[in-house]
Amino acid sequence: MYPYNLEQIKIMSEEDSQKNKITEMLILALEDELKDKDYYMQMMEQVNDKEVKEILRQMSLDEQKHYKYLSQIYKQLTGNEPVVQVGKVEISGNILEEIAKAFFGELEAVEIYRRLMFLFLNLQIRDMIYEIITDEQAHAAKLNYINTKYRAKKETEE
Repeated sequence: MYPYNLEQIKIMSEEDSQKNKITEMLILALEDELKDKDYYMQMMEQVNDKEVKEILRQMSLDEQKHYKYLSQIYKQLTGNEPVVQVGKVEISGNILEEIAKAFFGELEAVEIYRRLMFLFLNLQIRDMIYEIITDEQAHAAKLNYINTKYRAKKETEE
């Protein structure tokens, strides 16, 4: 399931300030992945549609995979396991608002991961981050689909 074998990490600059920037970015990304995993599980509990539940479940599993990838990169870069703490994720009862918030969060994540990807020279790491990017783009597309589905349902009910 996790096909990457990280032997040596090469980054664009060996300066400590550059490594610190990368490790800070990785910790923030790890926090976001854990939050998103829980967020999608909570959203899943608020919907009745089986198809939407399955989409949200798969997105949550993807976020867990991203956390594993980023943890591997962090450990390889620093020699330590990442220490990440996140609080309880709260969501409102308005599913359309939550979908919109998640949609823009996924697009923002793509931009962050794109910047992070270009800080590494190691092609395996770039591939891992690229896989995360494409997953996040797919999540945005799925959220757009869910949004459209719920808006159409809302319009027919009115």
